[in-house]
Amino acid sequence: MTIDTVPDRSIIIYLFMLLFSLYLLTASGINARIGDVAILRLEVAKSIIERGDISVSAPKEIEIRGSDGRGYSLFGIGSVLLALPFYALSKSAGLPPENVIGIMNQIAGAITAVVVFLFGRSLGYTRRASLYISLCYALGTFAWYYAKEPGDHAIETLFCLLSVYFMHRFSRDGNTAHILLSSISLGLAFLTRPTSLLFIPPLIILMVATCRADLTFKTAFKEQAAKMLLFLSVLIPFAAIFFWYNHARFGSIFETGYTLMAERLGIDFFTGTPILTGLLGFLASPGKGFFYYSPIALLFFFSFRHFGKRHPVEAFSFACIIVSYLFFMSKNIYWHGDWAWGPRYLAVITPYMIIPLAGLFDSTAWDSSPLLRKGICALFVLSLAIQLMSVSIHVYNYFNYLQDAKVPFSVARGEGAPEISEPLPETYFDLRYAPIPIQSKLILSAGKNMTGHVTGSNAQTTRLIEDGSSKPWLNAFDFWWLYRYRLGNDPSGFLAAGILSILSAITAVKLLKATV
Repeated sequence: MTIDTVPDRSIIIYLFMLLFSLYLLTASGINARIGDVAILRLEVAKSIIERGDISVSAPKEIEIRGSDGRGYSLFGIGSVLLALPFYALSKSAGLPPENVIGIMNQIAGAITAVVVFLFGRSLGYTRRASLYISLCYALGTFAWYYAKEPGDHAIETLFCLLSVYFMHRFSRDGNTAHILLSSISLGLAFLTRPTSLLFIPPLIILMVATCRADLTFKTAFKEQAAKMLLFLSVLIPFAAIFFWYNHARFGSIFETGYTLMAERLGIDFFTGTPILTGLLGFLASPGKGFFYYSPIALLFFFSFRHFGKRHPVEAFSFACIIVSYLFFMSKNIYWHGDWAWGPRYLAVITPYMIIPLAGLFDSTAWDSSPLLRKGICALFVLSLAIQLMSVSIHVYNYFNYLQDAKVPFSVARGEGAPEISEPLPETYFDLRYAPIPIQSKLILSAGKNMTGHVTGSNAQTTRLIEDGSSKPWLNAFDFWWLYRYRLGNDPSGFLAAGILSILSAITAVKLLKATV
C-alpha cells in the first residue's frame, strides 16, 4: 500500500497518535510547577472554578499587583479558558490539576502538525509531501520543545495557523463558514497572546484574493466589505473578553499589565534595542539564531521561490507573517525571550517556514537526485538530534551553567511587579555561551548522574536563579516517568513510558509503510 492509496483520515489519525505519544513520552514532570505561565494559568483556572474570581494566590515573585491591590496573572486569559475543562476533569477524577492541564501543549503541538499536513493537502501537494512537511515541522523544529514547554506559544501557534488555514480554505472554495472559523481561531490566539493581531493583514490578503476580476469596482467593494464586516464582527466577543479582563485586573480596558509592569520596573519594552541587533540575534546569533535551533528550516530559502510561483497569494501572506514578527519582536528589549530554548517569540512563524518545503518534496529533483535526498535527510537527522537535545534536560540547566560561569545578568525589580532577570545582550552573540554545545555537555553530565535518587522535591517554586543543588531538574533527564522513579522510587512510570514507546513505534511503522 502506498501513501497515495491511504486515505487522508487514516494518515491524520496515525500522525496525531505518533506525535502526541512522542510529545507525551518526552514531557516534563516539573514544568507545570516552576514556569510562571503554567503556575499562573493553573491559579487563575482554580480561582475561576472554585471562587468565581480571577485574582491569584501565586507567589509574589510572579504575580502583578492590580488596581485593587490584589495579585493577578500578567498573561492572557485564552489558555486559561482552554484549561478550565482540564481543571474540572482533574478535580472530578481526583488527579493533580497541573498534570492534567500540562498535556494541553502536547495536544496543541500534535494538532498543529496535523494542520500543517492538511495545509499541504489543501495546497494541492501529494500525501507524501504533506506528510514530510508535517514531520519536518513536528520533529525537526523547536516546535517539539514548545510542545513540552508550559508556556502559551504552542497554543498561540495552533490557533494562528488555524486562522490562516481556514482563510486559505475560504480563498479556495468561497465558503463563508471558513471566515467564521478563521476569525474564531484568531480570537482565541489573541486572547492567548495579543501579538497575534499581527496576523490580521496577512489574513486580509488571503480574503481579498477571492475578489473576481469580472466584477465592477462598486460590486467588488461591497462584496469585500461584507466579508470584512463578517470577519471583524466575530472578533467582537473576543475583544470584549480582552477588555473586560484588562479592566478587572488593572482598571483600564487598554492596560494588559505590560505597560504597568514596565513603569514599576523602570524599563521600556520597545525602546533602547536597535532593530538590527534584534534581527541579527534572531537570524544569526549563536545564542538565539532561529536556524541553529531548526536547521531543516534552511530549506525555506531553496523552496520559497517555487512556492511563490505556484501559490503567490499564500506566499505573500506567509512572507508578511514572517517579516512582521521579525521586525516587531526585534525592537523588544527582551527580544531573546529568555528563559527559554531558542527564540521563543518566533515559534509562531515556524509553520510558514516549513509548509513551502512541500514543493521540494514533490519536485522531480527529489525523485531523480539521490544526492539531494541524502542531503535533506542528513539535515533532518541533524534537526532531529537538536530537538532531542532540547527535550532531554531542562533548559534551566543552561542558565544555571551561565550563573556558575559568572556570566552577568541584568535584573529589573520593582514593587508590585515580577522581577526580570536575563543574561546581558552580548551573551547571545558570544560563541562561548552558545546553548546548543553547552546543552550537549549538560546531557553528558546528566548521564553520569543516572544512578541514585534525585535530592529535593517537585514542590512548586518560582525562583529562576537560586541554589540549584537540591533542584531535581539539575540532576536528571527531564522526563516525567524518570522523575517519578528517581524522586519517589516509583517504577510505574516506566510501564506508561513503555506503552507510549510501543504506540509511537506502531504508528511510525504504519506511516513508514504508507510512504514506501
